[in-house]
Amino acid sequence: MIPTFRMKLISLALVLCFLAQTVYMSPRASADGLAAAAAGEGLTLVSNRQSESAVIWWSKASESEAAAFAAEEIQSYVMQITRTEIPVYEGSVTSKGVALLNHMDSALLIVSGEEADALVSGNGPIDIPAEWLASANASLADAADDSFAAETQQNRMVLAGVNERGTLYSAYELLESAGVEFFAPAFDYYEGNAEYVPSSGTLTVPDMNGLSEPSFEFRRKYVEEGWSHTAENLPQLIDWMAKNKLNTLVVPYDYIAQGNTRWDDWREELIDDLEKRGMIVEVGGHGFESFLTREKYGAAHPEWFVSGYNVFNIANEEAVDTYVNEVVAYLKARPEIGIFDSWPPDVATWPPAVLAKFGTSANAYAYVVNKLHAAVKEQLPGVRIEAIAYATHVNPPSAEYQYDESVLIDFAPYFRSYRDSVFSPANQSVINQINSWKDKFEGTFTMYEYYRRYAFHSLPVVFPQLIGQELPYYKQFGMDGIGTYSEPGDWITFEITHIILAKMSWNADLNAQELIQDYIQSRYGAAADEMEEYFRLVEEAGRSIYNSPTGDMNNATRVTEMRTKYLQAKEQLESALTKTADGSKESYMAERLLWNIEFAIADVSVDYYRLLGDNASMAASRAQAQNVMNAHRFDGIILQNSYLIREYISGYGNTNWIYDMYRGELKHAPMISTMGTYQSNHLSHIVDDKNDTVFWSNAAPLVGDYIGIDLQTVQNVKQIKLLMSKPDKPNDYIRNGVIEVSKDFEEWETVATLSSQPEADLTVEEGTEARYVRIRSTAAQSQWVIIREFAVEAEELEEPRDELQSTIEADRNEVTAGENVELTAGFKQIPASVYALEMTLDYDANVLEFVSAQSIKSGLALVDSASSAGKLRIIAASEGAGHALEGDLQLVRLSFKAKDVTDDTTSTVTISHAALGNDLGVEVGALPASVDIAVHSIPVGIPADINKDGKVSVGDLGFVAAHYGKTSASPDWAQIKHADLDKNKVIDLPDLAAVASAIIEQ
Repeated sequence: MIPTFRMKLISLALVLCFLAQTVYMSPRASADGLAAAAAGEGLTLVSNRQSESAVIWWSKASESEAAAFAAEEIQSYVMQITRTEIPVYEGSVTSKGVALLNHMDSALLIVSGEEADALVSGNGPIDIPAEWLASANASLADAADDSFAAETQQNRMVLAGVNERGTLYSAYELLESAGVEFFAPAFDYYEGNAEYVPSSGTLTVPDMNGLSEPSFEFRRKYVEEGWSHTAENLPQLIDWMAKNKLNTLVVPYDYIAQGNTRWDDWREELIDDLEKRGMIVEVGGHGFESFLTREKYGAAHPEWFVSGYNVFNIANEEAVDTYVNEVVAYLKARPEIGIFDSWPPDVATWPPAVLAKFGTSANAYAYVVNKLHAAVKEQLPGVRIEAIAYATHVNPPSAEYQYDESVLIDFAPYFRSYRDSVFSPANQSVINQINSWKDKFEGTFTMYEYYRRYAFHSLPVVFPQLIGQELPYYKQFGMDGIGTYSEPGDWITFEITHIILAKMSWNADLNAQELIQDYIQSRYGAAADEMEEYFRLVEEAGRSIYNSPTGDMNNATRVTEMRTKYLQAKEQLESALTKTADGSKESYMAERLLWNIEFAIADVSVDYYRLLGDNASMAASRAQAQNVMNAHRFDGIILQNSYLIREYISGYGNTNWIYDMYRGELKHAPMISTMGTYQSNHLSHIVDDKNDTVFWSNAAPLVGDYIGIDLQTVQNVKQIKLLMSKPDKPNDYIRNGVIEVSKDFEEWETVATLSSQPEADLTVEEGTEARYVRIRSTAAQSQWVIIREFAVEAEELEEPRDELQSTIEADRNEVTAGENVELTAGFKQIPASVYALEMTLDYDANVLEFVSAQSIKSGLALVDSASSAGKLRIIAASEGAGHALEGDLQLVRLSFKAKDVTDDTTSTVTISHAALGNDLGVEVGALPASVDIAVHSIPVGIPADINKDGKVSVGDLGFVAAHYGKTSASPDWAQIKHADLDKNKVIDLPDLAAVASAIIEQ
């Protein structure tokens, strides 16, 4: 039984502990913190890999994930930078306090020093005094959506958003101030090179103060055709968008009713990623026919559809109402949609009766949109309807049909010139149209820009300088939004366009030249000068050609200029590569842009030689461009789609299979051949495992024509099966050809020669590694070519084994003098047939004393061990052939005793030499390994005399209580660990009781 007085002291200790936590949770002025803030020294989050901070998130909306996600993002990146975890806590503000915070939805608090220490033992939501947020709240008064305020206060930082997105953006702003760069979405082909995250054991972020507001309300990325978008890479795009403060993802309902790119195919996978970032979901697009289909309504209502016209009969009121009802029903079933794009078909043709009734196509279009808007406003308040000003309806409707002001208008200047800025005389018609809208429409008006368009067919047509000129103009013009296409398939080619546009969409007042130079310097380091010249050359080349959507490709002077600049750009890339380290992020990017410029030179040379009348060189250039396209269409630099294929093939047939290829739904990816496709007998039929579907060319092959498949990775090829012709066309096959394989599309190895052989079933020589497999024609012929199946059996290559690595671990990393510590030593990646080992360990003999060694692997005998002067040598051997060592194994347990030390110290135990012996008598060396052991001295004097005043009193008890709950993971552990009297690495109740007991026993 514990005496009553002792129980009272223990109770007192617990009370003091509670009071200590309460004091630490309140605002506390720190002289050092004030001095740092005054001097602008910033806030230290981590010091020497010890956490010095904590993040508290708070949100008014209990159902919102964005603020919590923002805090987790800070925690995640700080961990990546410092390999140290800083804690994250939920915060709460009293209801009275919340009422005062009327301009913000959420906030983040980054606290350091004593305030951070106090949070370590906190349980439940952290109480946040409203006055901590009051100044930021005042800054957000009348701020635009997505704005955020930052304020550094003593030893804390406040980041607060007018809405949840704003708070998330503030977190990314903080991380960028710490040196993180969000260059691109983390698409798989980037291989970890999409972002830059610095590495340091100490992280201090600069003070942040002031208000950040977006220049444009809507900052978009459009999926549109979505050739290369997948359920796997769309979340990566969404992640990058949020990091760069874009707020709207635009996905088609069903792009031009083809069934290839549809919101419903992805919504389940994307909703969580969008919601936790507060992203606006915009769905719809071209066209009306997706909702009012002939298949569903044509039989019962033929009058709704007019032959030869793709816009339905808007003059029929019942048809309009049915369209509206279809859209409303769709939106009701998908509450995540915030904006619906009600657009006509892409190339709209309007029935005569419609034009007769409404006067213009713009009036007819506005009539439909306004009816839809009225229905949605009544039944789905909060959802907005968008119309597009484009093509036949690019001009505003007349006054009687004008759009309701809460409808969004997206202006798409399809025919503008990119040779000239939008405000130049060459684009005066665009400015006139915008002015006409501005005069007649008071609502939200945004820009649908073509800074990255499909017509560029993956040439490096990038516009950083043009964007820098135009975004401030659009802001001054009063535009409310900006957006452009996105395709993962060639993102690297257009990376600079995407990143500069994103940065200036948020802040159009940035110095564009500095922004571009900062990007190039950060991205390319020592090769920045060459890369700056590369980007200048390719922008000038692209702008010289694209004064129209398809480019000035019949102008010999312009084409020659473009080709010359691309050749010069290639020289800059080659020079840049000499200044980058192998395997670096810089060399990764420069190498891929070099692949792209090789494609661009070949592509432009096709037109160059065509205009010169040099057919042979034109054909060679076409073949070279096609080779590069086939080799690199999965490397992020070339997007294979119908726009690109038609540059090289006359009659390319149905290209829906390309969607399946990018989305991984085909067994292997077929390679484009210079032979076109006859009718619907398209390329994917060669890999669909169906003999009754075929690829059928629309021309006879010439020498060098080929067709084959891309395995997408280098694999061990085992079997190749090729089936050509069919019973009713027995002569339609490659009569003379070779089957070839290649790893890189440059060096080819012939595995078979075919002559008058419509079928082949080959067993390939063992060890043949290839990514590409094709049949190539070696002679011209008159017959077309049919291929039923092109099947390859292959196995993934084994992952290369890592280098042999020794390992050593300790059962604990801190001991007190006189205590034992147990170490286990072994190896990773032990090759087969190993039977013996030796290792030498170095340690500080003044700190540790070797005690014993033993084998912990059955069948492994410890033959000898010897220790002297801080060195330990271990020799062990297997007991026969049945006890071979292989894989990752811990083999030996070592016991050391901590010596008496006068001061706390650390000893490193290192495996300085390790080797294995195999059954052939060959020795294999291993990489070294080490572990640190901290040894604490035995306290001199009275153990419970925490404050070292020669007695044990309530002062000692107060110190222990103040640090109650802290552990060896606490950032100030080195200063307080002497209060851990039982050495269990936590200051807890037994420590309080020990001090209380010592007080009584004095």
